[in-house]
Amino acid sequence: MYKRQVVHSMTGIATGGMSNYDANYDAIYRSAPLTALPLAIIMVLGGTNFLVLDRLLRGELGEVARNEEYRLYLALLLFFSSASAVLVAASHPGGFLQGAASGAFNAISALTTTGFSIGSIAQLPYSVKLLLVVAMLIGGMSFSTVGGVKVVRLLLLLKKLKALAVGFVTAGRFRPVIRLGEGVVEESEVASALLIVIIHVFTVLLGAVLIKSMLPGVDFADALFESASAAGCVGLSAGITSPTAPLGVKVVLIVEMLLGRLEYLQLLALFGAVAGRRAIKVLK
Repeated sequence: MYKRQVVHSMTGIATGGMSNYDANYDAIYRSAPLTALPLAIIMVLGGTNFLVLDRLLRGELGEVARNEEYRLYLALLLFFSSASAVLVAASHPGGFLQGAASGAFNAISALTTTGFSIGSIAQLPYSVKLLLVVAMLIGGMSFSTVGGVKVVRLLLLLKKLKALAVGFVTAGRFRPVIRLGEGVVEESEVASALLIVIIHVFTVLLGAVLIKSMLPGVDFADALFESASAAGCVGLSAGITSPTAPLGVKVVLIVEMLLGRLEYLQLLALFGAVAGRRAIKVLK
């Protein structure tokens, strides 16, 4: 048992999601529920920027507190874990406290893209599945081991929306500069962040449609959940991913896992190279 708990701790900090049990972490939770707390802390640390972790170890708490991405990361953790806890606890057969604990744990696992789970994901309410899908789409902080689009890209898009709103209200007389920390963010960086978000969301939706087309009997929410989990390299499953899944479903999930881990950069570079060559031929 001790060795298997060590494995869960190591895969938690690496946000890998792999488990020694077919029932995932739930096999340990049933016999030792208090292990959920330290494992949740490990998952949060795994989803934290390595530079922030370094400053935490150095005791530079002021620098950590001023990190905007870290503050948003903590806010997202609080929001998703609280919302999931309330929604799961409202209908959990084991009681409010057990439902709240499993709901919060699964939400932290989804946002940090760790993949550990308590209870059956397939039996979760529809609203909770969609909440976890959004969490998996976002993921944790940049320069960490997580998947998803990363909190920093969400932060940039929120800042851009705020700048657009201010410009609209002031009729263009005031255009705030987008800053991240002490640096000014160029428009090209914001555009790159938006492009990655769009591609990621499109990949997840396309994967869900393909899975649903090959498994017409499954709910679209489950297909969307499975697709978001694969593209975010999470490991949570609503029951679709299994040895008996159709070959086409497995191929879709494999492609999504590869694209999500590479963050589509190689695909974009290949597309740019091909498009550039064609443009040169046209100009000649």
